Amino acid sequence: MSLKSLLKPSVISKLFEPVAASNVLKTSQIKSYVHTTPKEQGKVVEKFVDEITSVTKMSEADYKVLKQVKTPPKEVEFRGSNFNFPCLNRRFLDGPEPTYHKIEGGYKTYHHKQPFHFYYNDGVLPEIEVAYETWGNLNSNATNAILLYTGLSASSHAASQEDNMKPGWWEKFIGPGRPLDTNKFYVICANQLGGCYGTTGPSSKNPLNGEYYGTHFPMVSIKDMVESQMHLLTHLGIDKVYAAVGSSLGGMCSIAMSSLYPDKVARVISISGCA
Repeated sequence: MSLKSLLKPSVISKLFEPVAASNVLKTSQIKSYVHTTPKEQGKVVEKFVDEITSVTKMSEADYKVLKQVKTPPKEVEFRGSNFNFPCLNRRFLDGPEPTYHKIEGGYKTYHHKQPFHFYYNDGVLPEIEVAYETWGNLNSNATNAILLYTGLSASSHAASQEDNMKPGWWEKFIGPGRPLDTNKFYVICANQLGGCYGTTGPSSKNPLNGEYYGTHFPMVSIKDMVESQMHLLTHLGIDKVYAAVGSSLGGMCSIAMSSLYPDKVARVISISGCA
């Protein structure tokens, strides 16, 4: 007996709802839930594109896979990008991912071992790492911390320190007697989520399958960047920062942090940021 004869037409139509709307691009939903390599995922997509218009061609094994897509597990460990954007659509073609490498060192890493949920598209990573550097000393009641948010493309290396003596991108602003005075304050700067300078991003490997996230990395929002660094502050034992500081993208993050967590921020310094 064929699969088609076992299912009512109404059931079949509902089963195909996630992919019927826009054919190939919607098959990204399949790739988001099937934890295989990009190459294997590409084969699955190609196969379903060929078979999606005819249930009679679908084997029982294919049906089980499609049913899994329709009803994913309650606790999803990874859901990557599933949106249509021109420069990312190449991921549907099963082509090679870009070559990634990390070019900075001398930072500390906080490993957040719980799933991290993104603001857009229900994105989920099984875990994240946050690369950060510090200057000065945290006082006994942890009230002198300044969180410095980076711009779009900067690493955590805002100034030289003992683990990396190269000048940083804000070298003249951080240090004894400087605007962010390390005689008074404990300055923290982390690489933004998705930034690829030590913090989890497209250049990181998915622990579920050992493959680089690449273009399957979830879409990142300002809120996600703030949330990742709130986890870092918790790890460091800091309940409230003396100030949240940043310029450009960092300025946006400092404003967002004060809006999302008004009780966690005493002051905001936003330079060239928008709300």
